[in-house]
Amino acid sequence: SWFLQGLYYSGFRIGESLVLSWDDDAPIAVDLSGKLPVAIIRAAAQKSRRHETLPLAPEFAAMLQAVPVDQRRGFVFKPLSGLNRR
Repeated sequence: SWFLQGLYYSGFRIGESLVLSWDDDAPIAVDLSGKLPVAIIRAAAQKSRRHETLPLAPEFAAMLQAVPVDQRRGFVFKPLSGLNRR
């Protein structure tokens, strides 16, 4: 499934992957707009209370970039929605 493939390529824990969002103001957000695709983890989402920007694995970035731009809002993964991106 798309969710399991995302877990494999991203390295995120299940809980982190379920809050991963396309929305800029989310606790953990995807940013594909720069030269390198990154995940932005806000301080509030971290035990260390530090803001972090982490590069995405190339396979995970390619997977996310395949999602049409008009579908890039809300949570990246919606495993209970019955929707499958492939």
